[in-house]
Formats: sequence, C-alpha cells, structure tokens
Amino acid sequence: MNEMVNNPFVIKTFNRGISKNPEYNVMFNHYFEELHNLAISSIEIENLPDEIEEFYMADIVFFSGQGLMIYDDIVDMYAFTNMSESGMIDAYSHGEFRYSYATPGYLKRYNKWDSVIFRDRPTGVSYFASIMQFAKTLANLWMTREINLNALKTPVVIKAPKELNLSYKLLIQDVQNYVPILNVDNDFDLERVQTLKLDTPVIFDKIEEQIHKVKMEALSFLGYDVSAVEKKERVQSADAQQNQEQNFGNRTTRLACWERACRQANKLWGLDLHARFRTEAYIDARNFLYMNEQNGDNSENERGEIDE
Repeated sequence: MNEMVNNPFVIKTFNRGISKNPEYNVMFNHYFEELHNLAISSIEIENLPDEIEEFYMADIVFFSGQGLMIYDDIVDMYAFTNMSESGMIDAYSHGEFRYSYATPGYLKRYNKWDSVIFRDRPTGVSYFASIMQFAKTLANLWMTREINLNALKTPVVIKAPKELNLSYKLLIQDVQNYVPILNVDNDFDLERVQTLKLDTPVIFDKIEEQIHKVKMEALSFLGYDVSAVEKKERVQSADAQQNQEQNFGNRTTRLACWERACRQANKLWGLDLHARFRTEAYIDARNFLYMNEQNGDNSENERGEIDE
C-alpha cells in the first residue's frame, strides 16, 4: 500500500467549469483543448527515458509553468512530477529544496544536485492563463457569429389581425421552406398588415476573419511559424517579415528553456536528451487554423520552411 501511495507514476485529471451557458462551454472547451494540444505536442524531447510519458511531461509544464525531473532510487526509475520550492533562496531566486509531488500522495524532497527543473518560459509562468484567454476570445467570437446568423433568419416582424394568424403561419412556413412563389387568397387584405424590417447587418464574415486572426496570434504565441501554416494567398508580404521574427523569437525562447534543462539532465545522469520543435505538429496547427472555414482545405500539407 505504501508503495502505491509513494508512486509518482500516476496521471492526474482536471475538471473545469466556465459559464452557465452550455453552448459557450462547448466552444470554450473545444478551443481550449485544441490550443492545449498544440502547446504540449509542439516540443519533442529526444531520447527521453521510456518511463516518462512525453505529453504528460509537457502537460505539467503547461499547467504549472515548471516541472521536476527526478530519479527515484526506491522504484529505480526516472519520473517527471509537479514541484514546489522551499528553504533559503539563492542568487537566482531558487529555493534550497525542491519537493516532488504527484497523486496519490507522493511527496519527496530533492535539491539542485539530484533533480532538474524544466520550464516553458524563463520566468516559469505557465501558458495556461494565456491559452484560457485565447479560448475565451474565440468562444465569444463564435457565439457572436451564431447570434448574427440567427438574427438573419428572422429579418421581419409582422403584425396582423387575429383572424389572419392561421394564414400568416402557413405563409411563414412556405418562406421557411424556400417556396419561390407565395400564393394567397383574394380576400387576403395586405392593407391590414404591418411589418417591421429589422435589417440585421451581415457581420458573420467579418467575425470569421477575426476568429482567423486570433487563431494566428495564438499559434504565433506558442512559437509556430504562421507563415508556414497560413495559405500563401492570405499572407501579406508587408507583415510576413514581422510575423516571422515574432514567431522565431517565441519559438527560440521556448526551445532555449527546454534545451537548457536537457543539458542539465545530461550532465547529472549521463543522458542524451535534446529538445526540438516538432514539425509534425504543423499539420494539426493548419487544421486548427482553417477549421470551419467555408473555403478551407484541410487536406493540404504545405508546411513551408521552418526555421530551427
């Protein structure tokens, strides 16, 4: 029983609740999980010990900003767990002790001589909050798009006497069924009918463009080269260089953090770990970018040249 309690090799689960609107929740979770998966699948650690699950390792860093790689001599295995620091603070603001913890109930103290901290950012701040905000923005845009589409379905308000209600219900059914010619009786008095045309503006196309823009910003934020994901006809030459520099900077910063930790692990345990940006993830990034677009073709696989 004690061995199970002190076993760090257990995957945990997360539950989230965002809004009382179920439709919004569906879209928020959809966008969050898409970006979450793109974040944790973008970094690959080569030659990782078999007992460490790579995506779980990236998941801890995604939610917590950092994680601890250890070698547990009791179970004679490497592990990657959540962590906290305590004790005297050194010149680099690191605690003297590092506590490795995992469910259910694993807790063990390490230090800088027998463990390695992996981070996604130099500050140790996680991507979780930022991806949450991107997902909220995308879900709000999607809901606004749906509201606009629904408003376009009922562009006219009709006021008529009660005795004409049945006739108008049948007439409206014909309209909804796309009947091209509407027939009415001779005694159908149009002068007794009042209409109010709502003139709902058509903005869903502009919202779709904004959704595309926010998706591009999110991918760039994670270090994806959006010029390799974006369709060639949509790339503006004036912005291409600026976007490429921003993408390169974000990607280089992430890789530098992972590669530094890999070097420390190699020195400590004699491993041969190396971090790289997983180019295969660009397929998923392209599918995410053009998802639900009317003219989008997700079958293409043009990733372009990717700067390493």
